[in-house]
Formats: sequence, structure tokens, C-alpha cells
Amino acid sequence: MAGPRIIDFGCGPGLYTKRFAKLGHNVTGLDFSSRSIEYAKAHDSQSTYYVHDYLQPPPTEMFHDFATVIYCDYGALSKENRRTLLHNLKQTLTTEGQLFLDVFSMHQYDAFEEAMTWEHHPSPGFWSNEPHLTLTKNTRYTKKHYARTNSGYNRRRNGRSLHLE
Repeated sequence: MAGPRIIDFGCGPGLYTKRFAKLGHNVTGLDFSSRSIEYAKAHDSQSTYYVHDYLQPPPTEMFHDFATVIYCDYGALSKENRRTLLHNLKQTLTTEGQLFLDVFSMHQYDAFEEAMTWEHHPSPGFWSNEPHLTLTKNTRYTKKHYARTNSGYNRRRNGRSLHLE
């Protein structure tokens, strides 16, 4: 592809990578969930996907014009992990490369409410090839929680739906 090279850190099931590829960009997606990457590859043959924890050095030496970290992943990381992520992002960008990440404003953070909800999915989808339920839990993590929890999944997937089999 001739378009700009984009890398999507924490791409999940490829929702944005696929859209970028359809616009003619050369896209690479990284996510530590093999299920997400499996789904992304099955629904997007134009992008390149890697099962990879973005807190580890990047799996490719290719430089990108643009990097994304979408779905508030950055805000759910500890300060140390934020530094690691920013370092890894820098390693993948060209000298003129740009970064897009979404973060909560203080207003959004203050208004954030913890919640747990169930949702019925009568048709197959990302989480299952059959009808299923998803449980979504939104949690406000504190410094105390970071000290107690060393699970990258819990910190990085704040607010995402979890498939229960």
C-alpha cells in the first residue's frame, strides 16, 4: 500500500486498523489477546497483526508515520508503564511521526462512575460464535490498586467487555 504507515497499539479486534486500511493506509495492529488478533485477521486481510504486549519492545523494526493508542489504555496504566509505552511508541515512529491517544479529561475522570452491566447478544459476534452474554465492569483504579494488582489485563482493559464461557 502506498498510504501512510500506521501502527495501532492495543488494536483489540481491529476495529480501527480495518478502517485505516480501507482508507489506503499501511496498517500494523498489536494486541496481547490472541483471540482479538485472530478475530482481526479473519475480518481484515489488508492489515498486519501481531499478538504482542505493547509494554514489551515492538515486534517490528519498521518505522511508522502515525501511531495510535485508542480506548483510554494510556489512562489505565501506572506512571512506570506509561513511560514504557511512550518509549515503545517512539521506537516505532519516524522522525516526523505523530501519536494519537485518547485520555480522560479531569472532567471526564471526575464524572466517571463505576458500574457493572450485563448485555445479551442474540447473534454471534466478537466474543463468541454463538448467542452469548457479556459482563462489562468499569472500575476507577487508584494508586493503591496499582500497588495490589500486577495483572496487565486488569489495568489495560478497564471497561472492556469480558466473555464468560
